[in-house]
Amino acid sequence: MSTLDLGARRSEFHRYATTPVRSRWDYNAFDRDLKDVVNDRYFRNFTEDLNPGDRIQIVDRNEEECEVRVQYVDDEHMKVGLAIVTEFQFKPAEGGYQIRHAGGRGRATRWEIVDPEGKVVEPDIAGKRAAERKLEDLIAA
Repeated sequence: MSTLDLGARRSEFHRYATTPVRSRWDYNAFDRDLKDVVNDRYFRNFTEDLNPGDRIQIVDRNEEECEVRVQYVDDEHMKVGLAIVTEFQFKPAEGGYQIRHAGGRGRATRWEIVDPEGKVVEPDIAGKRAAERKLEDLIAA
């Protein structure tokens, strides 16, 4: 399937914050992987809605998250240029433990470690790198 066959669905695209300068959007790509979504053709149906500087928080079918910034909007060629701002990929570690984004953005981002059943075993970790180190320590123990 080519990227031209894949397009963002309006029913899964939601604006949650607007300022005179930019907007913030959520997009649920429940049947796609991030690699299929982060390209200049996927949001082509939204060239009238999006503006340079807008941010889109994307969640894919694997519950991996990515925040992108709209770099440009080309109405004539129906393209929306995107730049990845932050990418969160969650891969199970040995024993099934994994880190998970627990909320917040920027310096307020919080992470947690969950067991194979999804139960939080280490909550409220400041920063992804710190969560990865704690996960390594947990696995080594």
